[in-house]
Amino acid sequence: MFTTAPAQGGPLVHADPLATVQAAGGAMERIAGSIFSLADEGIIIADQHGHIRAVNPAFSTITGYSLEELQGLPLRHLRSSRHDAAFYGRALRRALTDGSWRGETWARRRQGQTFPAWLTLSAVRDAAGEVSHYLLILSDMVRLSERMSHLEHMAYHDALTGLPNRMLLMSRLEAALARSRRARHVGAVLFLDLDFFKVINDDHGHAAGDEVLREVGRRLTHRLRSSDMAARFGGDEFVMLLEELKSVDDAGEVAHDVIALLQHPITLQDGKITKQIGASVGIAIFQGDAISPDELVRRADDALFDAKRKGRASVSYFNRESKGRR
Repeated sequence: MFTTAPAQGGPLVHADPLATVQAAGGAMERIAGSIFSLADEGIIIADQHGHIRAVNPAFSTITGYSLEELQGLPLRHLRSSRHDAAFYGRALRRALTDGSWRGETWARRRQGQTFPAWLTLSAVRDAAGEVSHYLLILSDMVRLSERMSHLEHMAYHDALTGLPNRMLLMSRLEAALARSRRARHVGAVLFLDLDFFKVINDDHGHAAGDEVLREVGRRLTHRLRSSDMAARFGGDEFVMLLEELKSVDDAGEVAHDVIALLQHPITLQDGKITKQIGASVGIAIFQGDAISPDELVRRADDALFDAKRKGRASVSYFNRESKGRR
């Protein structure tokens, strides 16, 4: 990967990372050894001549190379063909001058594939100021990107059902309201509350209740268009966002379809059949309204309260007379 002065012989350090990073002994060296072994980033330790002396487990996982294959080889063995010698020379000179070089680069796996990586090259000096080792830390940008995507998904989705959570719902709703104000499209928020859900938890346990919630999420997603959204609002409450409806009646049609879907019994993993659950739905319509997402959801919640007053499996639209009657 990098070219330094030619090797001057001498025995290789054994493939024990602690022996490499604990030369001075003591608690800090033991901590450093643990970091070396447990770090997610790939770490290479090379001697002053640029010959590999140790790699940590993460480096082997990322690249497919084992220490047995690499020990004693020059760092240039790991070079990617995407960079020329001048690139590596500049990085080495910066490390020698400033102590370290950091930057995006292309690294190479054992099978030959290249991948984007973030690389840190440091020149480690002894008490006399002479370079004693080189330390390279390699982060796989592909894995980092996947990890960030996973974390982002977790932040905006319900862990149980996989549906968007309240935070993502409010963000989408704000954008939907802005689009409606521009184009005067009709949209709707449907607030759904399950019937008999407490009975399921009491009769079959909370694991069964979780299964029911997951199945409700699947059924809602199956009924809605790809442009619509179903979110878990909390507990046994779900909210659906519908955009660009042809008429106000379309929202009621979706609500009745959802209620019909949820009246079908749900088969649990243990083979037991749940009681019929059902749901009630409150609807709040928007069309270019200068209203906040919170207020629109509150309207749908008020409409849900009216629907439940009518009885199970009911649908109600928000009207201003119903607001605040709880």
